[in-house]
Amino acid sequence: IHDLAWSPDGRWLVSTGDVEGAKLWDMTSLPPKLARNLIPTPGVLTDRSAAWSHDGQHLAFSVPHSVYL
Repeated sequence: IHDLAWSPDGRWLVSTGDVEGAKLWDMTSLPPKLARNLIPTPGVLTDRSAAWSHDGQHLAFSVPHSVYL
């Protein structure tokens, strides 16, 4: 895991990594449940970071020379 980003309401957590891509986790359940593979291709998010918009409606990923919304 290279980056974690909490949604503003605390319900969602996004994790990014070289091997697993980006994953969206539902943090309202115990244990947390995987809600969706956002970018399932390994290696796409090398040197990546994730960020939520202030209203929690949008998620962005930055990688060298690109931004995914």
